[in-house]
Amino acid sequence: MANDTTRDDFHQALLRLTKDRSPSVRANASVSLDRFKDPAGRESVLEMLTAPNATPDQQWEALRALRVIGTGQDLPLTTRFAASPEARVRDAAKDATQGIKDRM
Repeated sequence: MANDTTRDDFHQALLRLTKDRSPSVRANASVSLDRFKDPAGRESVLEMLTAPNATPDQQWEALRALRVIGTGQDLPLTTRFAASPEARVRDAAKDATQGIKDRM
């Protein structure tokens, strides 16, 4: 769906998928929305990451997505998660930080 950004039905389906129960589905839909130049994708990822009840799985998926679509504005957030007690979240935060810096 992300490869054909001319299709509004794909765009609408991706928007719905950002509300899916699965963190990986939400993160992947968010990355795809970025190809539509829709800020809702990045916003969804930031919500996943900063929700008060965010699980390590949600954090990991959100950071994985930010590695691809994050902006310089997200660097303080990714840096903060580099101190997570969860090793895979720390690693994802470092990768996200580097991915964002590489695109700057």
